Amino acid sequence: MRRIPVPNWAPDHARGQFELDGVSHQEYGSLQKRRPEILAALDAAVDRYVKENSEPGDDSFPSRDRLTGEFYIGHETYSKQSSPASKKNSPASFQISLFCRCLEQPRPGSDEPDDYLGLEVYVRCEPDGPCSALDIDSSVI
Repeated sequence: MRRIPVPNWAPDHARGQFELDGVSHQEYGSLQKRRPEILAALDAAVDRYVKENSEPGDDSFPSRDRLTGEFYIGHETYSKQSSPASKKNSPASFQISLFCRCLEQPRPGSDEPDDYLGLEVYVRCEPDGPCSALDIDSSVI
């Protein structure tokens, strides 16, 4: 699976929106310095999900035959995760929800691919540690 920029035809609600949930603009800026690491965790998680959960043929979902092999990020939410009571003085970690829109092959009579599979990938970034994918929720879009 290959991440691409948001396509021109993408609906307005899927055009790279983001939210900050308890995250300051300074913290967001610090996380953006780690964006290559965040995106590497995202790319690996999407690729692994599609390889492990898609089958050839139209009777299954997601159908590997319908996927183009490309996806884009439609929405991002950045949340601060409180430190456990035992680590009260430790800096908070961050959870990033990245909603990916996997594309399907163009339908008959169309030249453009379309959104097909939604994957919400949760990435956790520790202040003094790595960013890693935690979980994935999938949906039909």
